Amino acid sequence: MVTVVRRGRRPLNRMEQFLDARAYFPKTRWTGTGILVPLQPTPFSVTYIVRVDYAGPHHLPKVSVITPPIVGAPHHMYDGTYLCLYWREWDSTMGFGTTIVPWAARWLELYEVWQVTGQWHAPEAPVRVRKPGSP
Repeated sequence: MVTVVRRGRRPLNRMEQFLDARAYFPKTRWTGTGILVPLQPTPFSVTYIVRVDYAGPHHLPKVSVITPPIVGAPHHMYDGTYLCLYWREWDSTMGFGTTIVPWAARWLELYEVWQVTGQWHAPEAPVRVRKPGSP
């Protein structure tokens, strides 16, 4: 995966992403491969523990919910584990505190509504479905 870098900005490493997230979400903890952050998307929500694994500037972050478990696995996840937060909006020059973590909180809010209504109330990224035997 090649990272697109916006002109005049440099990619952020793991520690810089941790510090950025912690500036906005003070209970963020370092895991060695990324961060753990407690998120409560609404005042009526439970608190979720979200993990963001980040291998570094040339990789995309992988976001998963540690607790409580995601029930019913909406199609806005990939590999059955990771939250689908964005399509092409993120690059490694952008801090987790203003992108990935708030996007995860928004995903959790949408997930809670989906549990009640059965509908995902947000735009969906175009997905290419592969047919067996196709590249």
